[in-house]
Amino acid sequence: FDHRSHGRSHGKFITFGVQERHDTAAVADESIRSGFFPGDRFVTLGFSLGAAVVIQHASIDPRVAAVVAMAPYVDFRQAVLSFRDCWAPWIGESWLLAGFERATREANFALDEASTLRAIAQIEAPMLLIEGGRDKHLPAHNHTQKLVPAKTRGRLDVIRVDDASHGGLCRRTWPELDNAIARFCASVG
Repeated sequence: FDHRSHGRSHGKFITFGVQERHDTAAVADESIRSGFFPGDRFVTLGFSLGAAVVIQHASIDPRVAAVVAMAPYVDFRQAVLSFRDCWAPWIGESWLLAGFERATREANFALDEASTLRAIAQIEAPMLLIEGGRDKHLPAHNHTQKLVPAKTRGRLDVIRVDDASHGGLCRRTWPELDNAIARFCASVG
């Protein structure tokens, strides 16, 4: 499905998981109601913002049997700074974050509410974190690797795709990754 303000979905603002986690629950509710899922448990998969959203969603929805998160961010603040470091390192951190703080107030959420790091600590369901070895947008050492120690409950697997950039992680075919995701999903039932 398309998150709010993405693709064919409507909306003026995205909230980086704050509202989208509830949107994901609503999609799951409708999928179960319409018989799309054979039961009431399911595996979620997301990339980048979508990965952060499925992690935040799993922290509030016990129906999630497992999570596959490709290149998630630790929290929105760190994601903003990582993208700044990649694309515009000359922009001052305080100036940039002040703009995002103002925008989040207009969208009626707080910048620090979108915390994947806080959410992952609450999840018991098995998780597969996937990082790109050449990801300059959300580098693993600033994001995925900081999520690893926070997952203190339940299984956690991490896969690194050495040659994958941020966008390349989801835009290219990585047969070994596809197989690993299929094995992970099969192992959680």
